[in-house]
Amino acid sequence: IYLSNEDEGKASVADPRSGEILAEIPVGIEPEGVGISPDGEIVMVTSESTNMVHVISASKNEVVDNILVGARPREVAFTPDGRWAYISCEVAGQVVKLDVETKQIIKTVKLRKQIRKAKPKGLRLSHDAKVLYVSTGRGAAIAVLDADSLAVKAVIPVGKRVWGLALSSDGSRLYSANGLDNTVSVIDTEKNAEINTIAVGERPWGVAL
Repeated sequence: IYLSNEDEGKASVADPRSGEILAEIPVGIEPEGVGISPDGEIVMVTSESTNMVHVISASKNEVVDNILVGARPREVAFTPDGRWAYISCEVAGQVVKLDVETKQIIKTVKLRKQIRKAKPKGLRLSHDAKVLYVSTGRGAAIAVLDADSLAVKAVIPVGKRVWGLALSSDGSRLYSANGLDNTVSVIDTEKNAEINTIAVGERPWGVAL
């Protein structure tokens, strides 16, 4: 298990069976998101205050590259083939598409052109990897992006301070945690529309299925 330790500026590697910490890897300031490539060879950790994605070799448990991205990067999502990675940059209001092999930024989209106050946080790829869903925090909406071009295909209004996202196993429903509304939105991904809201506890942050 790969963990980010926000106050320590480190990523930890833990054995899920014994709970033993196998390695501690120095990264940037305020590490937040962790993404693992489908083949398990690469781990990417975002550091919010360093504005970087740190590329870690899983076999060596060491940083092999540092990639400067937009301000306050939060999450990382890989395509199923491991070719591309997407990074949400909260303060920059943008999403970055990264070539995993070359470690080069291929495309960037600024979501505040379409969604006022957008602060991208959560990322979820559709199962066919053609659509990228992005929660926008203060933007109170989910941006639906073409995963190839990063063009905005739709904007789905949801609750206040939308953070974490989850996608159903058949891809027909997307769920969002709306932190200041104390709700979870249920979204029909074919219609790109909210079809239900569920009242939950205070300040929901994430959703898991």
